[in-house]
Amino acid sequence: MPTAILRPTSTLSQTAWSVSPIDTILGDQDNSTTADQSAETCNASLKLSDLDASLSDATINAMTITLRAQAGRTGANTCVMAYLESESVSFGAETESFTSTVSEETTSTRTTQRNGSSPLTFAYINAMGVIITPGISGITVSQLFVTVDYTAAVVPPLKITEGLIKLTNGLIKIT
Repeated sequence: MPTAILRPTSTLSQTAWSVSPIDTILGDQDNSTTADQSAETCNASLKLSDLDASLSDATINAMTITLRAQAGRTGANTCVMAYLESESVSFGAETESFTSTVSEETTSTRTTQRNGSSPLTFAYINAMGVIITPGISGITVSQLFVTVDYTAAVVPPLKITEGLIKLTNGLIKIT
């Protein structure tokens, strides 16, 4: 199945990070830029990029959150990663563990909206955000992204039985 990667494009809120706004680090696709947790109480709520408009008719199968990070001063820490429905209500929270070695940790696959039964949709994904809340032991983060698995919409064949068609762009294949 094809996938789309959504990265942070803006910071909705943040507490206790060495860089502000933190989306400039987490969304820049550069592993060498980092932000450090600067207090025990720390979090960041982030707006994600939208799915490309060409996927508006696609079937959204699943999504996961991935965070690239390493633990801080104690060599071990956790980070709770959750989705934000309409950028405000968190759901699907999972706790991932980090050590003193840089790693990418990914949540389990989510296939439904917050209510647990409605399927994921183009509009729902585009209205979502992500919140991360590290434990108290310190963490250094460099990348965050959501992977969206989708099935492209099937374009039905065009059947012309009579009349004239003006083709201004594209290709017609006659078989």
